[in-house]
Amino acid sequence: MAPMFSIQVTSIFLIITVFYWLDHVKGFTVSGTIRTVIDSGRYFSCQILVRPTTYLGEKPSWLDNAMEGIDKGGEDTNSNKNEIQDLQPGIAGFAVDPDLGCVSILVGGNDDDQDKDDNDNNKQQQRGQYWVPVVVSPVDKDRIKSPEALTCVQLAGGLDLGTAILPPDSLAKLVVDHKIDEHDGSDEAIERYTVNSLRSRISLSKVTMIPNPDSNDESNDLSIKKKKNIDEEEQNVPTTPEREQSIQDTFPKVEKAVKSLPGLEESTTDSVLKAMRCYSDSKGMIDRKAFSSILDALRISNTPSLTSPSPIFQLEVSIIDEDGISQVVVNTTNAMIGLGLAMRYKVIVQVEEKDNHKQGEKGVDALLERFPAFRPIQELNEDSKIMDGFIPSMYGKARLDNDMKE
Repeated sequence: MAPMFSIQVTSIFLIITVFYWLDHVKGFTVSGTIRTVIDSGRYFSCQILVRPTTYLGEKPSWLDNAMEGIDKGGEDTNSNKNEIQDLQPGIAGFAVDPDLGCVSILVGGNDDDQDKDDNDNNKQQQRGQYWVPVVVSPVDKDRIKSPEALTCVQLAGGLDLGTAILPPDSLAKLVVDHKIDEHDGSDEAIERYTVNSLRSRISLSKVTMIPNPDSNDESNDLSIKKKKNIDEEEQNVPTTPEREQSIQDTFPKVEKAVKSLPGLEESTTDSVLKAMRCYSDSKGMIDRKAFSSILDALRISNTPSLTSPSPIFQLEVSIIDEDGISQVVVNTTNAMIGLGLAMRYKVIVQVEEKDNHKQGEKGVDALLERFPAFRPIQELNEDSKIMDGFIPSMYGKARLDNDMKE
């Protein structure tokens, strides 16, 4: 027993030494949890979460600000300019804006034809990395709070946690809907193209963002058509008194389940009933597929209208079949889906026709002047390392053998 006690005392001494070193040598303010599990003197384990409160020249990390609200008076714009020397091509980062909400900044690369200057402060401006803001969620005016924005920010940091918002089979669903629509909804296409059959045979090879030629033309986005035609679809579904009664009987459970999900808490009784009438079967029953369709419809109907037309995201998908590999192009104007899938599949978003994007500008200085709360994707990756270290620690005790738990 004495040797084990000695080991435990030595461990505690080492922990205190580490805390002192982090506080006084590395300059961290250590906040966290030390969890000690002792079982009859046989087992000793310790888990430490170290979280720096400063990052990049004393500027608070963006995930901290996202959780606690952004201090608009505390941002040092000049310091931020000095830190951001270059913008990463594709998804360069994210920002919150009081007018637009949560936006992703997409960069189309350098204009090499521009005159270059030997002055380092002007070189970036003159080379002119062209950037375009894309609204991810219009409700995030002062902080990241919506499920859509949180999902994208987490993906930008390498954490794929928002699978309730962007399910693992989202790409397969887009391809299935596109194929069925391409064949005018024929029974043969419905039978041939299913999510289960395509899920393991597809991959995202390229994502290109192009300007939306006509904000009134909604034919390129299936999600917008669903939002526009949900009332028409409800009217086209044959119903009977028995079916309606079954829907009414099931409604309380469905409404409770819906309102417990992120982003759907404010769904109205009328909208839930409409979706149920639209997607339940001929007997008024709701299976997994119908419930998923109900959630999709409610998320679409709950999304506020954007102040500017969303660009079109062209997703090039590779499909493996008996004849080899084929390609299909799927279009969407849903920025969360387009950007989220690009980050999930680690595909750089290409920006075409840069000069035709109405809100696009050039240079880091112009970006930080327009979006002072911009945070580059590199910073999100650093923040995610902290979260990545914290998440496993929450489940550390669950991985212990039963006889080792308290």
